[in-house]
Amino acid sequence: MLVIIMFVIVRAIWKSVEEDNGEGRGQWQTPRPRRKGKRESRVIWEVSLKGNPTVMIDGKRITVFASDEGWKYVIAVEVARDDDEYELPDFSLPYETEEEAKYEALAFIDDRPSRYRSITEQRLEWSDKQWSEHHRQRRRVNWETAIQEREQLIADISDLLTREDLSVTALRKPERKIASRLKALGWQIPTYHDDGVRADLIAQAERQKITLRELAQRVEARIAERKAKRKSPPLATKPILGLAPPKEDAPEPAATDRRVMPRQYVQCTFATGGGAYTYHWDGEPVKVGDQVEAVTRDGKVTLAVVGVSEDSPSFATKPILGLAPPKEDAPEPAATDRRVEQKTRQLSSDLVSKVDELIRLFADSPVMEDDERERLRRRASGAPDFLNQDVKSFRAIMKVVDQDLVWQCETVTAAFERYLKTGEIPAPGYPMRVVVLLRKAKDFDRERQFLAAWCNHFPSGNGVTYAALVERAKKTGAIPA
Repeated sequence: MLVIIMFVIVRAIWKSVEEDNGEGRGQWQTPRPRRKGKRESRVIWEVSLKGNPTVMIDGKRITVFASDEGWKYVIAVEVARDDDEYELPDFSLPYETEEEAKYEALAFIDDRPSRYRSITEQRLEWSDKQWSEHHRQRRRVNWETAIQEREQLIADISDLLTREDLSVTALRKPERKIASRLKALGWQIPTYHDDGVRADLIAQAERQKITLRELAQRVEARIAERKAKRKSPPLATKPILGLAPPKEDAPEPAATDRRVMPRQYVQCTFATGGGAYTYHWDGEPVKVGDQVEAVTRDGKVTLAVVGVSEDSPSFATKPILGLAPPKEDAPEPAATDRRVEQKTRQLSSDLVSKVDELIRLFADSPVMEDDERERLRRRASGAPDFLNQDVKSFRAIMKVVDQDLVWQCETVTAAFERYLKTGEIPAPGYPMRVVVLLRKAKDFDRERQFLAAWCNHFPSGNGVTYAALVERAKKTGAIPA
């Protein structure tokens, strides 16, 4: 009897399974497609040298960073490319939180729809007064949270420095963290007052600044101590054989043989214009107005001396070859020479005028001091119209204007004029595109002039493309290497 009951139960279960795999399964007859997304649960974010979350996915570097308005992400191709294939990094619009920016970055890589709305999109629905107050309150909450989190970071670094087995490499990581926090506190503390951060937290931030300076001194001392310990022992010595036999009296050297020319540090300019570059010279003294020769990446060139000094600069210098030979009056160029010159210059007169206007704007504007830039930065500044659009429309515009030198020049001009009024540093992607298009047009002189003008105002920057512009300027000889 028991066997019959068990048989009936097993049969019923088997029949139910057949129905689930047959008619009952209906909509799952074909394999279920793999759902996109959920990558965020598997991604392990690292910390960049500047303390920002970063991760490498499919050959692209994603970095999430805090901006004045919220959190943004940037996606850049890590593989080095030549000039013609240069790919601009994708910068996002700002988002409310770091987690929102991370999610949207991964959604962009996976080609998934957005879940969160950017701050720019939200702002279109608010009045200026409402948005200003909302933005101020949000910043206040973010500042207060950051102050409390910084306290834990200081405690962790203090605990780390109690260890005696730290190498120089291990000490470099807290050194970078301390330096980045100190730099940020320099401009954040004045902003705390403007955004209404509690007075006790502002005082706590001031104490944190003092503590971080003390920790920086401790790390510096530990690194110096480690470096001193790992120096190699003195080399083994060998004995000398004794005094050498006396030599016959040599003739007294002439006065001219004993004379050693003092080294001169000569400031020179190129014939195409631009800033002055410093070289050194150990021969007969040169003076302002002389024409000298030096070797650059483009070969031997003639430079004009605009300054002479015997004080050594803080950077390494290259030698000049000597005075340039006097030039003979050049004959009138033949028609074939003019045709060659026309072939090398492929820009139209309108484009030449646009680029020259941009170079003059940089050259005629005084370099802004840090205090003035910080004062202007805290003022409200409007973004260009093409940035106040949804992501899809923005990318479509970028594809259209990618090869448009006029548009790129106008965009950089507007960004630089906004910088002179608000202190907001221009994004580096558009200047880089100007450089690439000038290189394609084989207008190398204007490329160097533009790079020299840009680097005069922005000799460094917080990002890969800023550094790429400086390196390119050095490579082309626009600024000293």
